[in-house]
Amino acid sequence: MDFGVHVNGRILDSAFTMSFDPNYEQLVEGVRAATETGVRVRAACFILKIIDHSGQEAGIDVRVGELAGYIQETMESYEVEVNGKVLPGMCRLF
Repeated sequence: MDFGVHVNGRILDSAFTMSFDPNYEQLVEGVRAATETGVRVRAACFILKIIDHSGQEAGIDVRVGELAGYIQETMESYEVEVNGKVLPGMCRLF
């Protein structure tokens, strides 16, 4: 489910995944874990930049490609079993 709201020039966008079929619970859990990995890595880099009081770039930041790598690594660590067949590295499903 994905939804967005635009009020007075501000935009909020949010999404979440649900499955009513237990066959896909591992897939949903893997996607959730990958999302949380991305949020944690980006938040940690943001906090480290704030801590640097020199007014210059902290030098500790994450590039989009690096962030995507952490997310992909998390997704590929999950195996998904669908209809009795194990699909390793669920990222390959997409």
